Amino acid sequence: MKNVIYYVSGAYSDCENYRNLSISPSAITKINYIKSVLKEIGFYVSLCSFAECTGEKNCMNFTETVKIDEQEEVYYMFSFGRTNFALKYLSRIVKTIQLFIFFLFKVGNNDKILIYHSLQTQKIVNIVKWICKRQIYFEVEEIYHAKYGSSEVKIKSEIEHLKRAKGYIFVNDIIQKKCGIDGSSAVCYGCYNMPQSVVPKCVLDDKIHIVYAGEIGPVGSDVFLALEIAKYLPSNYHIHISGYGNKQDVNMLQECIMNIKMSNCCLVTYEGYLPEKDYLNFLSKCDIGLCTRVLDDEMSDYEFPSKILVYLNNNLFPICPPKRSIQESQISNYVVFYKKPSAIAIAKAISSVDVTKKNNYQEVLQRLHLEFVQQMKGIFASEI
Repeated sequence: MKNVIYYVSGAYSDCENYRNLSISPSAITKINYIKSVLKEIGFYVSLCSFAECTGEKNCMNFTETVKIDEQEEVYYMFSFGRTNFALKYLSRIVKTIQLFIFFLFKVGNNDKILIYHSLQTQKIVNIVKWICKRQIYFEVEEIYHAKYGSSEVKIKSEIEHLKRAKGYIFVNDIIQKKCGIDGSSAVCYGCYNMPQSVVPKCVLDDKIHIVYAGEIGPVGSDVFLALEIAKYLPSNYHIHISGYGNKQDVNMLQECIMNIKMSNCCLVTYEGYLPEKDYLNFLSKCDIGLCTRVLDDEMSDYEFPSKILVYLNNNLFPICPPKRSIQESQISNYVVFYKKPSAIAIAKAISSVDVTKKNNYQEVLQRLHLEFVQQMKGIFASEI
């Protein structure tokens, strides 16, 4: 009999995303990695994606189960386009009903469910736990109310909800203690065995190439702090920005880049959103990876920037904020910290990097992978 684990996420799709689901590329990378580890330790993974359609009018996806290999299948729930408030509200109701049916009738009493924690699943999980016994495990990537700057009451409520699980995968080394959560756990900062570029490390020109990859947020967000750095770097540096975001924020970013081009400082280029293969190939042209952060120090205890692992996987020098979640991690010796969240301080940290030094972090990442595999065996030891 197969050892089945149900893995539930609201941000997952395949690489092509032909269903036009609203997804998070960084979440997909992490989920794919954890899936691979679950399969490595002997589980059959049945992944349930309740990701919603984008706002496109003609977007509609019917329930579908896709067989990936002998150890994995992906179950996509019904979804439709959300072009107005009423359809958005209806979509949430339909999704909640589908999740309720999934938890109650597809998952058996003794089956295991690994849930990618989100505020969307909070109420339905509480109901399911109250009605019937299910072995719930949480993957905790963030405490969302902390990220959004919500009240202490909401943050505590979210943490209390998490305490209902049997085991955990945490995103950093300090979140479990900070939240006062007991139970067996594993720590995973990100993907430890991401494929490297198929293109050998290459030299474009005599410039030092810096990449910022991630979400394109509004003015004042992490990406605009990265953009501000250009004013304090000489012309032998070139900052590349790659990421995704809404049209308004991307347009504002491009407008700011045009203004920078008219000044006498380093070059800045917006590369757009790059699919994984193109992105990895692009990283082969870069020397330094930026991880700018404007989040409050205490709130940063509840997360970990997974892009650091992408940079390390591709042997870039990560430039990171002095956040406890990074400083107290096992990769703190392999990143360059800037002293404070200002463009001048970050530019100074960048200038301190000797890019002629050769990096190879694969041994470190392999050690972290093996440790995580052992931790996962510890969580599910009695289940395999």
